[in-house]
Amino acid sequence: MIVPPDQLQDKSGRYYFKDTFRLKEGEIFISPFDLNMEHGMIERPFKPVIRFGMPIFNSGGEKRGIIVLTYLGGKVLEQLDKFKHNEIPMYDMLLNRDGYFLRAIRSDDEWGFMLPERKGNTFANLFPAIWGKIADTPSGQFMDAQGLFTFSMIFPLAEWQKNSSGAPEASGSSVKYIGESEYRWKIVCFTPREAILGMTHELRTVLLIFNAMFALLAGIGICLLARAKVRHRIAEDIIENMAHYDLLTGLPNRPLLYDRLGMALANAKRNKQIISIFFLDLDGFKDVNDSLGHEAGDHVLKEVSSRLQQCLRGSDTVARLGGDEFVLVMTSTTDSEAAGTIATKVINVLSEPIMLNDHSCSVGASIGIAMYPQDGTAAEDLLSKADDAMYAAKESGKNTYRFSS
Repeated sequence: MIVPPDQLQDKSGRYYFKDTFRLKEGEIFISPFDLNMEHGMIERPFKPVIRFGMPIFNSGGEKRGIIVLTYLGGKVLEQLDKFKHNEIPMYDMLLNRDGYFLRAIRSDDEWGFMLPERKGNTFANLFPAIWGKIADTPSGQFMDAQGLFTFSMIFPLAEWQKNSSGAPEASGSSVKYIGESEYRWKIVCFTPREAILGMTHELRTVLLIFNAMFALLAGIGICLLARAKVRHRIAEDIIENMAHYDLLTGLPNRPLLYDRLGMALANAKRNKQIISIFFLDLDGFKDVNDSLGHEAGDHVLKEVSSRLQQCLRGSDTVARLGGDEFVLVMTSTTDSEAAGTIATKVINVLSEPIMLNDHSCSVGASIGIAMYPQDGTAAEDLLSKADDAMYAAKESGKNTYRFSS
């Protein structure tokens, strides 16, 4: 999917961007449970979110950027509703580590740490005596003049995951990182005293048992943590894939290309083999994109990617650098004549019409070729020479190939 430039947002000032960028290789950042922001403003209607972030490193250990995935936290809040008893009047609340409401009896009390007008809407202010009893207590149940309170503390963060205090401002910074023991939520179930007084003896007994079970519902905590671990694994797979493969075509991207080219060159040096590197740029793609739209352009890029893969062997690599630029790495080319034969085949295959619904379009390809070890032994040098040769091919009439030397 291509996002138009006017719809892109700079979120580098957000705390989760900064906190993720500080991480070491292999670490994952999980944000506080808060509200999504778009264009510097809290999105309305409110969208509760939890963000998963991971820094991306190349094979040399250099940090190249970050990936941030947003999990819609409304699904977490929905879990609370699954544990309600239809015959027992009760209110469930979910609090963050500071006692602010993520779920409250009244929706107007929620998200006070992000909304200045609700800054004073905390559990401590609503139930001051109760907060003193439950703030640092893992779980329990007791009755007071207001009613029956049952509570349980949840620690959703695993050891390998990092968290921070977060920031409610669009460009704010976190005050500090928070360890897994500090990152906690508290589930509180409240049944008003008047509701209890109106119950039969049997229903009161059910209430006590049910709420005692609720206190043990680290079941929710266990459920959430188990799901978090599953999401952690899924997020790792998604992040790993996004870090190394082009999202549109599924081809290796630039970082993975450099890794594979580096291994291919090392193997070629060891076995005294010849490698050919093709730098390919499509001819006529801009016209297709401009006249038929980005969706048609995306279809062309995917079709080109498929055709390029069909031209190569399993041991070769075709990567997309971005736009309409591709690089092909042939790991056992015998000589320049063989490389030229492959280039001709690629040009002919790509020149065949591409169907777009009820009509067709055509693109060509200009290819620059660099040979290892003839044109160099370093990946950067070979790619640069292949790139220069590609421009020479374009200048000589397009839809052809040229060698670096």
